[in-house]
Amino acid sequence: MRPLFALPLFLFIAACADVPEPEADIVAEPIVPLAGMWAVDSRGILKDECGGILGEEPDPEAEKDTFELTMNDDGTFTMQILFDDGESYDIDCERQDTTFTCNGARDLYDISGTVLSLTWSGGGEFYSDTELTAILDATAYCDGALCPVAESYLGAELPCDGTMTMNASFEAEL
Repeated sequence: MRPLFALPLFLFIAACADVPEPEADIVAEPIVPLAGMWAVDSRGILKDECGGILGEEPDPEAEKDTFELTMNDDGTFTMQILFDDGESYDIDCERQDTTFTCNGARDLYDISGTVLSLTWSGGGEFYSDTELTAILDATAYCDGALCPVAESYLGAELPCDGTMTMNASFEAEL
């Protein structure tokens, strides 16, 4: 039979034995998206009060939409959306580690002094240097004498709002 006085000594020795030290806080490397051509893997229209100004739901059989992502040294980047007809527009964004926010405006049409413009805001997240998801809110405005014609064409009263989601992946360096 072991004496009881040895129990505290045993517990003390066991407590001081090689106990692994807690791991230091693991700091993940920031995600730096790759510059180049990105493919829109999926896109959805959550809200469109503007008669299709945000585009149609993409046909799964059609070729994927693309955009060019350009990184700037100050933590900002630009997504240049490319359309089949050769037109494009830029969405300027600011990156905060894995997340980003976007804001911008563009005049879509300027006909006889009537300007149809689009503003957007929103943001998203990079899941890796080759994958992102985004939600963009857009508002279309009209200013000028031909606004009733634009509203008739769109089938919507201006200003109007829409929301689009997008998942994209890196396709190729330029």
